[in-house]
Amino acid sequence: MRTSLMPTSTFDLAAARARLDDVLARHRSLWACNPFREPNPAWLTERPDLAAAVAGLDEAQLDHLEQDSDALLQLLQPLLPDVVATIEASEPPPAAGRLACDRFAGRHVPGRKWQQIRQFVAALPVRSSLAIDWCAGKGHLGRTVAEAHGRPVRCLERDPRLCAAGTRLAGALPVSFQRCDVLSDEPELDPSAIVMALHACGALHEQLLERVVDSKVAGIALAPCCYHLTPAWKPLSAAGSRLAFDNDSLHLAVQDTVTAPASVRRARLRERAYRSGYDALQRKLRGVDSYLAQPSLRGADRRLDFADFCTRLARHHGLELPPARELEHWLRVGWQRDGRSRRLELVRQAFRRLLELRIVLDRAEALEAAGYAVTLWRFCPRPVTPRNLLLMATR
Repeated sequence: MRTSLMPTSTFDLAAARARLDDVLARHRSLWACNPFREPNPAWLTERPDLAAAVAGLDEAQLDHLEQDSDALLQLLQPLLPDVVATIEASEPPPAAGRLACDRFAGRHVPGRKWQQIRQFVAALPVRSSLAIDWCAGKGHLGRTVAEAHGRPVRCLERDPRLCAAGTRLAGALPVSFQRCDVLSDEPELDPSAIVMALHACGALHEQLLERVVDSKVAGIALAPCCYHLTPAWKPLSAAGSRLAFDNDSLHLAVQDTVTAPASVRRARLRERAYRSGYDALQRKLRGVDSYLAQPSLRGADRRLDFADFCTRLARHHGLELPPARELEHWLRVGWQRDGRSRRLELVRQAFRRLLELRIVLDRAEALEAAGYAVTLWRFCPRPVTPRNLLLMATR
């Protein structure tokens, strides 16, 4: 006999999936092509109205629309009414609940992260059975559940230093740590447990879903994240196997952010201009008008000037650069080219939420096929985190 661990929802997973499949298929040319890599996407001739809507934006307008999804959708709604209508129709309802655990606030957890944890836990049903915190870190989520619900929590974490720190922070709470790499180990999962994960990235949440289905655990509470952090698209449902998402499309689903320091944003834009300038240069040097994958930069490499940046990438691609004095021209080209691609990318960015919803619905339908009752919620407002989808399932 199936017992309910969660409130019911009127959200229809199958109907939402059908809506999303329809609109994503009809507009595939708008979201599947990345203007950064393909400077002249086919839709420029198919939809000149969209091109005109974004081409004339000034820098302040562009900056605002890149950071405000609602404003972007409002701008494009007259030209893409079915996209906006589908987003509105497919958004799951907000989760109801409150967390009587305020004295925990601000203790060892940054403010925004605390708000995410607090509202995630508030959406969970209060039970006495074991909770398992998947990829727990220091166990902030697990401690909150233990304190708010009075239930035992087992935290799975691969880093022994985080396990030790989490054990100290837990104090007398019924929280234990198990050193475990969830991608390679096979932790024992109690069938009566609820397994929870707040922002488990890519393969980490895929492994969670596969393991809990195999172990037939009683409940799952998952807020997935970073779908692109996996070698390739891995559909888990029968319907999902018909989807063709490349890694770039998976990344698009999580590109929106609600907070970024001005210095970080300036650095990101500078790196984009560098990459655009180098891309234009390498096409000229090779005599081939196609994109070459560029390696990522880390740490001090992000502070290279343009000449050193080009030297690093040219060495990687086996190309000989022109004299240094000519590189200034290609840097100017980079800034101009990237300004254009950023405007064209706004059209693509209108599909971010649709893609994310469709990916999460693939996970939901896989759980339904395994015999779970599944609901999908928004556990917090977007300003707290754009990754606010909570997948809950019970047997």
